[in-house]
Amino acid sequence: MSMHRTESQMPKVQVCKHKSTPWPPLCHQAVACPDMWAAVILALLSLTACFAERAEDAWQQPGYRRQLIAEAGAGAFKSTSVPCNASVVGSISYPTDGSPWGVHITGPYPDGVSYLISWYAVWLPYTTPAVLAEQARPFLQHLPQHSDPWLPACVPLRFTGGPQIGRVGVISQPDLSNTVAQVTLYRDDSAPGNCSCSLREPITVMGKAITYMRILVHVLPPPLHEPSLRLPALSTTKRPLILAALCACSYVSPVINHVVVELESAVHYTYTVGDGVLTSEPMHLTSLASIYDTRHLRYPLRVGLMADVGQSENSTATRDHLMMNGPEVIINVADLTYADTYSAVDPDLHTGAGTNQQRWDSWNVLWAPLLNNTPMLNCAGNHELETGAIAAVVNYTTTSFSFPTNYPFQTYAARMSVPVGDINAALYYSTIVGGVIKLITLNNYIPFHIGTPQYAWAVEELTSVDRSLTPWLIVQFHAPIYHSYFVHYKEQECFRSVYEDLFYAAGVDIVLNGHVHAYERTHPVYNYERDTCAPIYVTVGDGGNVEGPYKNYVDEINPDTNKTYCELLTTGGRTPNQLQASNPSGWGPGYQRTAHAPGCPTLSWEPASGVAGGQPLVLLNTTENLASANPVGFCQSSQPVWSAHRDPSFGHAMLNILNSYRAELSWYRNIDSNMQPADRVLLERLDSCTNSDRRRSMLHKVQRNLRKLIESEKPQSRKVAML
Repeated sequence: MSMHRTESQMPKVQVCKHKSTPWPPLCHQAVACPDMWAAVILALLSLTACFAERAEDAWQQPGYRRQLIAEAGAGAFKSTSVPCNASVVGSISYPTDGSPWGVHITGPYPDGVSYLISWYAVWLPYTTPAVLAEQARPFLQHLPQHSDPWLPACVPLRFTGGPQIGRVGVISQPDLSNTVAQVTLYRDDSAPGNCSCSLREPITVMGKAITYMRILVHVLPPPLHEPSLRLPALSTTKRPLILAALCACSYVSPVINHVVVELESAVHYTYTVGDGVLTSEPMHLTSLASIYDTRHLRYPLRVGLMADVGQSENSTATRDHLMMNGPEVIINVADLTYADTYSAVDPDLHTGAGTNQQRWDSWNVLWAPLLNNTPMLNCAGNHELETGAIAAVVNYTTTSFSFPTNYPFQTYAARMSVPVGDINAALYYSTIVGGVIKLITLNNYIPFHIGTPQYAWAVEELTSVDRSLTPWLIVQFHAPIYHSYFVHYKEQECFRSVYEDLFYAAGVDIVLNGHVHAYERTHPVYNYERDTCAPIYVTVGDGGNVEGPYKNYVDEINPDTNKTYCELLTTGGRTPNQLQASNPSGWGPGYQRTAHAPGCPTLSWEPASGVAGGQPLVLLNTTENLASANPVGFCQSSQPVWSAHRDPSFGHAMLNILNSYRAELSWYRNIDSNMQPADRVLLERLDSCTNSDRRRSMLHKVQRNLRKLIESEKPQSRKVAML
């Protein structure tokens, strides 16, 4: 690929300020009783494990984080119930008249003509107490056992058009069998946005209304004036535990409406949503060109790219800048709401000690001005992997998920269905975008190794793309395998060892990632070396979330320690060399490794390849390597030669597909005007790569591995049949 870029100057910062409106708390009146000690200890141990896992993200320690640079400012970590720029978004509240809210479009799926229009709507009346008790039974069985009188009281809350919150067994999901979810579309043959145009006869499409329930268990400290509630010390060397009460509450989502619509190619529509009685204001959308459309030009296609957007003042800036750039479709590479970083008790308390489901509600209000007219294609990341206080287990053998037995990603799947499927359907899928892009969405938080359903599906999808129909092949998954930032460095080596050859063999053009809260674009790269026939990797995790930007590169000097950040890298207190000697599969935080197959490599070492020269950092500690004239190390001492552009600023990117061979990638910082991107490159697909020796070799390697797997499974299948 041939590339060039231009960079812009840094303008002054404009800080948006807006005060928040308090949200009602979930739970009140914590009640403690000695008979709850067992449950309390279980809850405290669970929280201890949670905090220990989060401690693996060393960036959260103030000593490891550079002072925020100008473009972040105080707003980087500020998150409020009322997003910035209320004149555009309005306050986060639920309509009092029961009208639809939080309208968003996802798609197209999977043929390039089907879209999912979703929104939230009014609640139906409560059901009878007997039905409530029966519906609560499957949820209660997953909680620690304790008697009902000792359950802390939860103040029942009910919002018109919003969720229900209250004590377990007191509220439940309503009967939606008679609920109508309806979209009415008018084909608009004049210019988009011209409301005075003549409209054709309306098309009415019916859909499905759903809800989901979550049991929220939160540990609350006892009153300070009750010393009798202190537990005895577990040992003479530890402080006494403070008895806490389990606050068990139910959250039942708003009514979530999903309607699948099949749209004509490249047509502007005016549409409304509602239940047949209450109807929204008219909105507009333009369908993308389909793969077989010969009447409309499919080029250029403007694709917005974002990830890790969250809901902060910076998120609002990202949204507004993206709207100004006018994308026709958005690829959102996971970590949407950051609801799991908020307290289950308080949606404005950013503690990470629970999952606040109301944050999913507010996110759709924040992003509705963009997403009710621009379709979005999502993937699931670690912040969609909600496991707290529900039946949710992810490991390397669990490949199917369903409610109520095992349902991680429950909230994401319910709200961002693909298009109205189960949890599994939402985790990996493929689709055609604008008739020119084949988009493959993968998930690196569920089993992905050879022999899993996801891998078999990925091989079939990636090796069967007809490039004469969809010349561009793009893959998205959340956590990147190539980046040079301190946070999350080399946490995806296991995933890379499984999929990089497949990406190369299939001729993937671009791999999109998030997770790292910054921007980085690589040159075409394979196995840490530049290769013109390899994909480029683009990390766009700079959407503006409340955790803030990641400011430090691994090759940068930490002024507090006078060491490079690479030398500070550890997992569980162990350095890369210590793990290489004791557990080569143990690098990275637990939530990354939970889906890894046993023995999957997580460490890699490369020779010197920094742009400024010099030997690598953190050399592999073996006698042979240390004596080598060209030793390998864990990091480079300067920006790696495969890294084309990196910048720890909030922003978004635009991918402009110009024709079947050329595309332009531009990245915009929130501090800059949209007139001048901070990074711009022209990408060109090369015919010479189609039949390259390395690509053929990689394809043969993938095919050999599959054949070996099939052969290895045959004796086991015969044995099972005989039994």
